[in-house]
Amino acid sequence: MAIACPQTESHIALRNQLLQNALRPEPLPFKIQSEYPIVLGEKGTEFSHCLFHDDRIVAHANLWPRDLMDSLGQRVAKVGLIGNVATDESYRGQGFMKQLFQSLESKAILADLEALILWSDLSLFYQKLGFQSLSQEWHHQFDLRHRRGAGNFRLIPSDEIHLVDPTTLLAIRTSTRYTLHRSPNEFLEMLHIPNLDLCLEYGIHNEVIAYCITGKGYDMIGVIHEWGAPSIDHLVNMIRFVQESFKFPEIILLSPGTLAKSRRKQLDARATKTVKGPMGLVKLLKPSKSIELALDQCFIWGLDSI
Repeated sequence: MAIACPQTESHIALRNQLLQNALRPEPLPFKIQSEYPIVLGEKGTEFSHCLFHDDRIVAHANLWPRDLMDSLGQRVAKVGLIGNVATDESYRGQGFMKQLFQSLESKAILADLEALILWSDLSLFYQKLGFQSLSQEWHHQFDLRHRRGAGNFRLIPSDEIHLVDPTTLLAIRTSTRYTLHRSPNEFLEMLHIPNLDLCLEYGIHNEVIAYCITGKGYDMIGVIHEWGAPSIDHLVNMIRFVQESFKFPEIILLSPGTLAKSRRKQLDARATKTVKGPMGLVKLLKPSKSIELALDQCFIWGLDSI
C-alpha cells in the first residue's frame, strides 16, 4: 500500500475513472475533472492524494491549501479543503479511507495548515475522524408567486465568459466576516465549470452592479451559491429573472450566517421558506480562540468548495 499524488497520465486516468464511478455513476455530458478544474486539472496533481493497493487506485481525496481572510483582506489562517473523497466499491469497509485521512492530516500539519474543511452528508463517519460542524449558512427558498421588478439583467453565454472581469465581481460580492481568498485568475477558471450560469445586472452606464451564480457541474442545480447586489431588491429581482429564464419552480439562495440582520429580515420577508444549518465540517489542527472564532463566523462560497 502506498499514498502518493498521480504522476503519470495512466495514474490520472485511473483516478478520474475512480471518481467518475464512485461520485458520478449516472452518465453526464461532461467529465468530473471539468467540474473541479483547479484540483483535478492537469496542473493540479499536487492536490490529489491516491491510495494505491494491488496496483490499483482504491481511494482518493483532494487536499487544497487555502488562505482564510477577514473582511479587510488580511489572512487569519491557513486551511486545507478536502473533497472528491471516494473509495473503490470493491475495497470499501477495509479502512483504506481512514488511512488516507491520517496521511492527509500529517501532510496538512507539515504544510502548517491550521484546520481541515470538507462538505459531506456522512457526518457520523467524519465525526469519528474528529470533524465537527462548521459555521452556519441560510437557505432561502423562492418560488414564482411574485412578479419580477425592473432591472437590466443578462445571462452570460459560455463563449463570452472570458470577457467577464472577475475583479469587478469580487469587488461587488457580498461582504463576509471571513472567507477564502480567491484570485481573479482562479475565479475566471471556475466560471468555465459546466452547468454553471452567471447572471449580471447592468446599471445606467452599462456597468456591472450585481451578479449571481447558479449551478456547478453535477451539484447545486437551482441553487444560487454566490452573489453580490447593492440591495435586497436588486438581488430578489435577479433571482426572479433567473427563475423565469430557466423555469425553476423553486430556487434556493445560500447566504452567510453573519449576513447583516437588516438584510436577512428583508430576505426572510421575500422568501417562501428559510432554513438555517451547518455550512460544512471542520477539524482543528492547531486550536486557538482566534482560529475557532474565524471558523465559526466564516462563509465559503459555493465555487470554492470541493
